[in-house]
Amino acid sequence: MTPSSNISSVIPVFNGEHYHIWAVKMRFYLRSQGLWNVVMSEADPPPLGANPTVAQMKAYEEEKLKKDKAITCLHSGLADHIFTKIMNLETPKQVWDKLQGEFEGSERVKNVRLLTLKREFELMKMKDDDLSKIILAVPQKFEAKISAIEESCDLQTLTIVELTSKLHAQEQRVLMRGDEATEGAFQANHKGKNSGNLQGKKFFKNCRGKAEGSSRKGKFSSCSHCKRTNHAEKDCWHKGKPLFNCNFCNKLGHSEKYCRAKKKQSQQQPEQHASVTEEDKNDDEHLFMASQALSSHELNTWLIDSGCTSHMTKHLSIFTSIDRSVQPKVKLGNGEVVQAKGKGTIAISTKRGTKIVTNVLYIPDLDQNLLSVAQMLRNGYAVSFKENFCFISDVHGTEIAKIKMNGNSFYLKLDLVEGHVFSAKIDESVVWHKRYGHFNLKSLRFMQEAGMVEDMPEISVNAQTCESCELGKQQRQPFPQNMSKRATHKLELIHSDICGPMSTTSLSNNVYFATIY
Repeated sequence: MTPSSNISSVIPVFNGEHYHIWAVKMRFYLRSQGLWNVVMSEADPPPLGANPTVAQMKAYEEEKLKKDKAITCLHSGLADHIFTKIMNLETPKQVWDKLQGEFEGSERVKNVRLLTLKREFELMKMKDDDLSKIILAVPQKFEAKISAIEESCDLQTLTIVELTSKLHAQEQRVLMRGDEATEGAFQANHKGKNSGNLQGKKFFKNCRGKAEGSSRKGKFSSCSHCKRTNHAEKDCWHKGKPLFNCNFCNKLGHSEKYCRAKKKQSQQQPEQHASVTEEDKNDDEHLFMASQALSSHELNTWLIDSGCTSHMTKHLSIFTSIDRSVQPKVKLGNGEVVQAKGKGTIAISTKRGTKIVTNVLYIPDLDQNLLSVAQMLRNGYAVSFKENFCFISDVHGTEIAKIKMNGNSFYLKLDLVEGHVFSAKIDESVVWHKRYGHFNLKSLRFMQEAGMVEDMPEISVNAQTCESCELGKQQRQPFPQNMSKRATHKLELIHSDICGPMSTTSLSNNVYFATIY
């Protein structure tokens, strides 16, 4: 098989995108077929001399045929919507120049495009004196220092070196205030709490000329101000400042009110708080609730919870309606995950009438009833805390509840309206009556007893009456003519009727008309 006999299977096709790639592929393909010269030149082959030989005549015909082969290759390598743009051109050079001029452009056009790309790159590139991006990239702990720099310094004249030195000084103060290292100002990637602190500590050590990863404890003698061995006496943070002695940890530099050890110990003790947890990787709904246990498990006692995102209860009897298909997962404050068994509505009795509370989750494993502050706010209610009271107001600003704090918690007692959840059940006899085209119940009973239909339940002839059957058997009775009033003179009795709506409107755009006779 010759190369020209399988042209369409190897020719690269141009569909309007990436012209520079297609042009290289097509150029080398035409070279392999010996057709590139006729694409670059429109000159015809030299004419034959007098008395040419058969070989000369054959070579001449082949040279003339090359233009047709080249333009056929170009046509085969173009998609239909591109081919329509060059279908009126006769020579391969015209086709090539047309495609090159439209999709690649001249040298001047290419230079303009290159300059445009360079300009876009320069706009996206961060300049050496661009302080705004550096200020936005520092951690949140340095916001106070950044605010002070913005107020006291001119950002137009502030250099990168000055900004870096100010942030390094702030980082040094933070590191020397306690034993635990904090996050560095120029930490690029977040790798967790421990690794981030370690990187910040190493960065500070490098700035002080210490070896990376080496420990500073034990490298200095005991400081006469704070008695620590992790810094020199001249670099002591407490030098020239009044010494505070903590009564809790017996350390210098802070009072008992700001002692971190005391706060850490208090956080480890069990207390009443709203637990905020991390979201799991699955798509289940997660809710947050308080981990406090009620001393009373009364039916109408509800705990006002600011960490709970939805109302929750364990009592099914108080629901007036419930949707069992809604079953989100709820993560408790201790990390335990429980399954909700539905979401419904409850009714409460107030001085202003019955109020409906919607979107209440039914969780049998719950310890107490929870009333979500967030859900009340979403529904337009106002919740405020003042002194030892919690105030709840409706959308009109009317106070509907005033709750006194009881043991660091707020318990609200609601007068619940007893609700019963009923399930609607359709009589099987009525269902089979409708399935058989409203067949009478006696005949259906006979079919069931005779076993004429498989899996047919027992049919009751005393089932509820079918409304459709009653309407279908009713007949309209005519009006009694002997009782109607007859007119004795003109205009004594007027008959009128309204017709419409009509598909075609009148000249006054009306679709109804009244008849009087």
